[in-house]
Amino acid sequence: KAAGDPASAASAAPLPVARRHFVALLLPLDAPDFAPPAEAVLAGCKAALAVVEDKPSLEVVRTDASSAHIMAGYEAAAARGAGVIVGPMTRNGVTALAASGRVRSLTLALNAPEQLVAMPEKLYVFGLSIDAEARQVARSAYADHLRDAVVVQSVSALSKRASRAFAEEWFALGGRISDTAEFDPQTDPRRLHQKLAKSAADLVFLAADPDQ
Repeated sequence: KAAGDPASAASAAPLPVARRHFVALLLPLDAPDFAPPAEAVLAGCKAALAVVEDKPSLEVVRTDASSAHIMAGYEAAAARGAGVIVGPMTRNGVTALAASGRVRSLTLALNAPEQLVAMPEKLYVFGLSIDAEARQVARSAYADHLRDAVVVQSVSALSKRASRAFAEEWFALGGRISDTAEFDPQTDPRRLHQKLAKSAADLVFLAADPDQ
């Protein structure tokens, strides 16, 4: 064909090179409250890939804890061709993504949404929420034939959420809560212990941070 023939020019043009899919880690590393667990997830992913042959490349997408920033990071990773996106890690981020209608890549979210929403195709949720754990404790205790509980909680909102989830499941199963105690940094632990020692309950459900 002649050099100026359009067909000749098209056939001579280089074919586009397919981009290799990569794994994007969408982590709230710029949010002070979430940075430590996000660093742990990052370290775990790197350790897992270290023993994998023909490993995919890994790209870390840093976000803060805001839904807008998380969604911007997600869409940017998807647009760059991420084959798999791991994240978001916050409940508000998972909620925003599930409701966005913009899930384009296979996505493994590391938390549960804040309320029941329809999960889009390609979005999978993996998380151990405090509510789910508290309900599991209630079911396990009831299966062990325990029926009367005492609930001890700290003053934090997360602790109260765990206690509420336990109580809802416990009552639904037919259990009883004979007493509830709350403590703060000024509470005398000896008096709290004495109060619990006098109880005839089958179990104590303690909702508190590890250091507490």
